[in-house]
Amino acid sequence: MRINSSHSTSGALHYADLVLNCIVCALFNNTLSSMRFVLPLLFLLMQLPAFAQKNGGFVEGFWLNETGEYVIQIYQQDAFYNGRIVWIRDSLDMFSQPLRDVRNKSPQLRSRLVKGMEVMRSFEYDKGMWKRGKVYNYKNGNDYNAKLKRISEDRLRWVGYYGIFFFLGKKEVWTRVADAGRYGLN
Repeated sequence: MRINSSHSTSGALHYADLVLNCIVCALFNNTLSSMRFVLPLLFLLMQLPAFAQKNGGFVEGFWLNETGEYVIQIYQQDAFYNGRIVWIRDSLDMFSQPLRDVRNKSPQLRSRLVKGMEVMRSFEYDKGMWKRGKVYNYKNGNDYNAKLKRISEDRLRWVGYYGIFFFLGKKEVWTRVADAGRYGLN
């Protein structure tokens, strides 16, 4: 019997799937020799949240882009990591109105506020990187493929590229926001 716990390629979820399969097999076999494995497997399953946090959870939090122009909050939603703009240095347009997504290709979305807008979506943690994500650039209305990599305790390397041309991509280093109050993010 096989339990399918997720469609994600996340290492933590594969780990959970393996442990659950072993437990189910042991319970259905109902033999004393297979039951002795259930308690250790349950212990391993309880370690799953720490395992997931140690790996993919590092990216969660507030990140200042390289130019200091905006802060993005990265958060986990289901098996994916997404991000939204929570602070912009120049948050008003030339008419002193809040910045809007005026260059969006979809006319219905051009009136939405940039602050609070989700600009990163569907990043998956895989082998030390957050991959297969999409980034939206409100300045030109384009979506880009992107990946993130941890380069130190408080820095991420962000690479965005159009289509499959990763060698023509843009690179930035983001810094973790140490003092959220400075940006009004408490």
